[in-house]
Amino acid sequence: MDRIKRNKEYLIAPLAALAILFIVYMLKGVYPFGNGSIAFYDMGPQYIPEYTHAHEFLHGKAPLFFDWYNGASCDCLSNYTTYGLNPMNVFLFFVKRDDLFQFMGIFLALKLMLSALTMSVYMKKTYRCGAVMNVAFSLFYTYCGFMVQNYMNIFFMDIMILFPLLMLALKALLNEGKFLGYTVMTLLCFILNGYLSFMVYVFVIFYSFGHMFFISEDRAKCRRAAAQLGIFTLLSYIIAAYMMIPGTLKLLDSPRAGYNKTFDEILFTRTGDFDYQKRFMLFGCEAGIAALLAHIIRSKKDGKKLDKQSIFFVYLLVVLMIPVFCEGSNLLWHGGSYVHFPYRFGFILAFVCCDIAAYFASLRGEKPLFKVEKKKLKSVLEYASLITAATSAIIITVMAIQMKDTGIEDKETYVLHKYIFIASTASCFILFGFCEKKFRTVLLVSIAAVQALLGSYALVAPDAEGSLSLSYTAKDIRQSADMEDRKLSRFKMLNMMDTNVNLPLLSGVPGISDWTLNISKNYLEEMRALGYDSNYTYTMDTGGTAFSDALLNVKKVYSHIESANSLYTFSKDSKYFHIYDCNYTLPFGILAGDELTELDSRTHESPFSYQNRIYKALSGDSEDLFTTFTYMDIVTADDNEMNGNMFMPYRYSGEFNVDKESAVYIYTSSKSDIFALNVNGEPASLPYENEDDNVYPRSNLTGCAFLGIFSGEKVSISVNSKNKRTDKLLIGVMDLEKLDKLCKSASEAPHAYDVEAGGYKLSLKVDDPQDRYVFLPIEYNKNWRAEVNGTKTEITPVLGGAFTAIKLGSEDAEIKMRFVPYSFWISVVISIAGLILFAVVMLLRKKGMDICGVKAFNGFAYVCFYAVSIGALIILCAAPILGNILSLFVK
Repeated sequence: MDRIKRNKEYLIAPLAALAILFIVYMLKGVYPFGNGSIAFYDMGPQYIPEYTHAHEFLHGKAPLFFDWYNGASCDCLSNYTTYGLNPMNVFLFFVKRDDLFQFMGIFLALKLMLSALTMSVYMKKTYRCGAVMNVAFSLFYTYCGFMVQNYMNIFFMDIMILFPLLMLALKALLNEGKFLGYTVMTLLCFILNGYLSFMVYVFVIFYSFGHMFFISEDRAKCRRAAAQLGIFTLLSYIIAAYMMIPGTLKLLDSPRAGYNKTFDEILFTRTGDFDYQKRFMLFGCEAGIAALLAHIIRSKKDGKKLDKQSIFFVYLLVVLMIPVFCEGSNLLWHGGSYVHFPYRFGFILAFVCCDIAAYFASLRGEKPLFKVEKKKLKSVLEYASLITAATSAIIITVMAIQMKDTGIEDKETYVLHKYIFIASTASCFILFGFCEKKFRTVLLVSIAAVQALLGSYALVAPDAEGSLSLSYTAKDIRQSADMEDRKLSRFKMLNMMDTNVNLPLLSGVPGISDWTLNISKNYLEEMRALGYDSNYTYTMDTGGTAFSDALLNVKKVYSHIESANSLYTFSKDSKYFHIYDCNYTLPFGILAGDELTELDSRTHESPFSYQNRIYKALSGDSEDLFTTFTYMDIVTADDNEMNGNMFMPYRYSGEFNVDKESAVYIYTSSKSDIFALNVNGEPASLPYENEDDNVYPRSNLTGCAFLGIFSGEKVSISVNSKNKRTDKLLIGVMDLEKLDKLCKSASEAPHAYDVEAGGYKLSLKVDDPQDRYVFLPIEYNKNWRAEVNGTKTEITPVLGGAFTAIKLGSEDAEIKMRFVPYSFWISVVISIAGLILFAVVMLLRKKGMDICGVKAFNGFAYVCFYAVSIGALIILCAAPILGNILSLFVK
């Protein structure tokens, strides 16, 4: 019992964090206080689908390294570390698959409690600032601007939990030469999140350099610390190789890798699209900034030099503030690019500010910095601190009310934060400068609790009820799917309102869309070349054509809106959808000649011309499947004068004849053109919830748009455009008779049969292959290994390197394929080597042979460490500031 009393902070801080979050849940109807979910923004469409894969892996229903559902079957090597082997994911084992949307709120609560606990441990081990103040700083850290804005990236929280313990271990290394705790915490950081660990260890370098430069006077200790930092950080990385290397290699091959800016572009970047959100990272930092400012003013007033610890704190704040106000530095900390979440190491800033506040609270004890003799003046100052704190709370309340249903998407309301920051900082300045300990403690914990509650109310779980619609949709698809092979026969969504790129993963029914960074750059580019919709790093299943759908083994379509055309046959109604069978399908594993290997999407002119080439390679037909028109070539009416529409002032009308039954598609490669389309006098039926919404293209409608099926008639297409000419608008008329003939002949000709897929294996048989290739519409991956009739054979990448083909001989073929994640197993060997090296180092130390104590070695390490630190400061801090200044004069 005495031990519990002595460490009561470790219980109070997590419970306080839980209480605040649960109050927000109660107010917003989030589970377990309602049916709502915290699944907002990226969490619903990206993280929860990945957690479903982790859930299935933990229950033995899915392979760890491979996913048969998303992206035409792809590996999971970029995400298995976060969503597979992450120790925190044990939580998922105890949750039902369909309850993940609701239970993410419990998962977040667990992580925030652990974050409050580790911060409380750091505070108690480092400072003697009292239990109440300990809880206050734990809340400032746990509910800092980073957390309330980034909580939907829930795996970010793992590093936030570890960071206070890492800093505790780092201090022990720098001050006492204790390296074991640092090694363990570094290893855990690398294992849990290699991406954020990069930013964390940039800070570790800056922190260690500042400690050696400003505080430590023992050069021998600094040299030894530099050597230990280098050796044990490197050993930790090597031991964590099995988590770090495969994910890094996969990331470099993913679409995300191509979006980084060049170094000179970064240096001259003045502002970002999310600067107000970036500055919101100062939320929760007010106490530390105010305490340091009060101490500096006091030192200047007394005519004293600023002490080393304060100089060190100023240095840390400057380093961490530069990215807040200098976008070039911010981009460099992120490795060159980011999307929407502009300061992913914001928890470090919050931690440093809490560290500063706790230091000065502990240093001064009962006494304020400035003496105030008169009681009335003390009362005035106390009232002033209350008024400024209340003003801050009122502004946060206004912000919270405005953002409670919009969350981070409401970028404009973030402007209010500067007034919150000013008022809260002013209140804290008075507290640290003039108020006694008791009053300071009570008000500071009140500020922390109020900010945590209101900030969370503003940003956590907007639209809490609506966030579950995706969960219901996925469950309905899974229950209504009745395809023969649930691993390879795919579905697609016809309407944009239904589209979620990770819906196949979430529903457990195969599709061709993906936004998990599992797909390769080749796959994304190939899907664009085939005319599918895409945006940034993800590809959707809308767009494309009936032919490309057949090629990729799409067997069914789902839609909220009734669809009546000859591409599909009604199958049944589920709770939320109309379900249709595709009328034009090709077998999985069709045969093709050498022409297939010669096709490359990078040389295509349009999806229609590219699909003509694929059609000819598969059918042997010399004629095209698509007849293609440039829209300006069919314009018949001279009505392209200004028509009064200020957004699309130019109007065109064109027409063409369709003799045979044909599906008509439209496509543009232009990123700047916008059109309003009408077909035969009616708004084009584009895949939106509103059937009268005929504007094309859009951010999520960039591929081929289906305009309808026509036969023996003249088709009129009128266009409103913002440009005077529309040369890049193309029309593709697909002959359905030819498509039907291809599908029937392919089903009658030799093709794969007895196809079985699951785990890491794919097997199939082909009779009479006639020295042709068998085309497999699964994403090409170097980790696949194949045997034909027991003999190893090469796998050939086809169609822009995105899909798979295997060369067969003249004999009947039995094909067995196995996915072997070689980069993982090679990395495991490296990790084992790292463990052996670590054991050797420990053994040598035990025998009195400590390499870090060798003067020549630690001297060299010290010089290298200084060079790296100064170089990093120049590149990440000084150069962007200079570039920012020069950008005022250089265009």
